[in-house]
Amino acid sequence: MTENKTAPDFSPYLFWDVKKQEFDYETNKRFMIERVCSKGTDADWKKLFRYYGQDIVRKEVLRLSYLDNKTLNYLSVIFQIPKSKFKCYRNKQSRPNFWNF
Repeated sequence: MTENKTAPDFSPYLFWDVKKQEFDYETNKRFMIERVCSKGTDADWKKLFRYYGQDIVRKEVLRLSYLDNKTLNYLSVIFQIPKSKFKCYRNKQSRPNFWNF
């Protein structure tokens, strides 16, 4: 699907720890989507949607193991998906808080 597309030019700080020449945008799409969702700018979001499309981004964010509360709420509103459908939310709810034993 993304073979003919040129790699998006995201903000440099998002992938400071990745060698762009060796980065496979298809194999590592969940990693890239998580970084852009958590730390990206509006321009990065637009590039992400242009590269993968809304359906793939939507499917992948539901499978992420961790999202901070602010990002989770934002994605829930944008995609109109209840937070309970997100893997990271279900995992968070299944772990009791340390002080609530």
